[in-house]
Amino acid sequence: MHCFGVPEITCSDRWAFPVGLAGAFLDTLFGGGGGTLVVVYLHLRGVGRMPFRATVAALWLFEMIARILGYGAAEYYTTETLLLCLLLLPVMGAGMGLGERIGNRVSRETFSRIMAALLAMTGASLLLK
Repeated sequence: MHCFGVPEITCSDRWAFPVGLAGAFLDTLFGGGGGTLVVVYLHLRGVGRMPFRATVAALWLFEMIARILGYGAAEYYTTETLLLCLLLLPVMGAGMGLGERIGNRVSRETFSRIMAALLAMTGASLLLK
């Protein structure tokens, strides 16, 4: 048994392409939510905590770059929006630092429980949309 009494299951690396495609589709369609599939996939593959965090961070970095370029090309940004983004960069940095400190101190079991809870909240928020 694993988190919350659910049996532990795994998947093969053959799921990488379909999960990536479905995640990109959901992100494009709803403006988010596809990362949830990737998180579930990485968890089912049994990826360790540090590679998990590094993979998700890199994935979301490239996703955000693509989204920023796309929204910029479509001229969705105003000067006020760009200024707000600039002002929030220190807050983002503080959140990253705090997450790094906490992430390095929790056990694998606690990490799995936190991820399961976050995934449940993400799924619930998508259902409420």
